[in-house]
Amino acid sequence: SCTIEVVFDQMSNEEARFGDPKILAVEMSRILDSQDLSDIRFLVGEEKKIFYGHKCVLAARCEVFRAMFAEESAGGGAKRAGAGPAAAADPYVLSDIKPATFRCLLE
Repeated sequence: SCTIEVVFDQMSNEEARFGDPKILAVEMSRILDSQDLSDIRFLVGEEKKIFYGHKCVLAARCEVFRAMFAEESAGGGAKRAGAGPAAAADPYVLSDIKPATFRCLLE
């Protein structure tokens, strides 16, 4: 369920437009590395730890991800574990970064 309470006299103009940044941070942390509604997977490090992500969030927060996804959409391909029609479901392989470092990047 979702409850919306609007109290304009206590909000700054910025908060009225975008909401409380603290609440947004908590809400965004709920989808961090969450398989729920994710549309991308990464296999990270030598141990190939799986991380889940959301392309729109990653692209909005990081120009490198935006460029990577744009190239993929244009048919340029990327470092995927598989190929063929199922490639969209295959994870990106990032073997040159440690999982703990990648998690910090996602945060």
